[in-house]
Amino acid sequence: MRRERNQLRFRYLKKMALTIFICFMGAGCTTSPTTEDEIALPKEVYQAKGKFKKEYIIAPGDSIEISVWRVPEVSRVVIVRPDGFISLPTVRQVQASGKSFTELEDELTLRFSERLNDPNVTAIAVKVRENMVFVVGDVNMPRAIPLHEARTVMEAVTFAGGAKRSGQVDNVSIIRLGEDGIMRAIPIVTSDDGQPSPYLAMSVAQLQPDDIIFVPETGRSEVLRFLDDFVGRPLQYVNILGNTVLSYRIIDDNF
Repeated sequence: MRRERNQLRFRYLKKMALTIFICFMGAGCTTSPTTEDEIALPKEVYQAKGKFKKEYIIAPGDSIEISVWRVPEVSRVVIVRPDGFISLPTVRQVQASGKSFTELEDELTLRFSERLNDPNVTAIAVKVRENMVFVVGDVNMPRAIPLHEARTVMEAVTFAGGAKRSGQVDNVSIIRLGEDGIMRAIPIVTSDDGQPSPYLAMSVAQLQPDDIIFVPETGRSEVLRFLDDFVGRPLQYVNILGNTVLSYRIIDDNF
């Protein structure tokens, strides 16, 4: 009897959690409580306002062509050193790692202006890092992974050392900035409540370049938090995350 009561209590709490989630997503709570089988989690969540675009961040090992118009003697292809600097005539050492190409152009223009009259500087990517995906949240080793090594969510989570004991594997989501400039969170939908179901769903969920795989923590309202952080406030959260994990930042594309 005690076991049956505990099972009923667990089902009731799970049903209420799902109902609260749907209310949060704007589905409304004006009707009577719905049974668990009737509640459908959204296939994707996306921000309602604004459009954004990716901005690549230069890293050690990147090959960059620096061109100064009509000054060929200082124009050349350089490789970003392990310390993040590049070497050029006249300006010597310049920090490139951590900057966008636009920021590097601005820095070089300022530096060359000390020796040249109104320099026109262009920085062009010759060879940069391969496409990556990123695993964050309640995993053992949050990290960036080459896309060719992790084509599915399951492969990416495995490369990140797997979910921690507290990781909620049945609520993993993909955060993706689409070509339309909209940031989306795509839940990995499982077919049933069986233990293998989340892993089977993750093993067929295909990834795209720059996808962020988010594994929430069990026992906390991490799902609702990440919806607010990643999707509702992408400029704030993704760019903070980018300082340590991502190879890009996002910028407002509304202007």
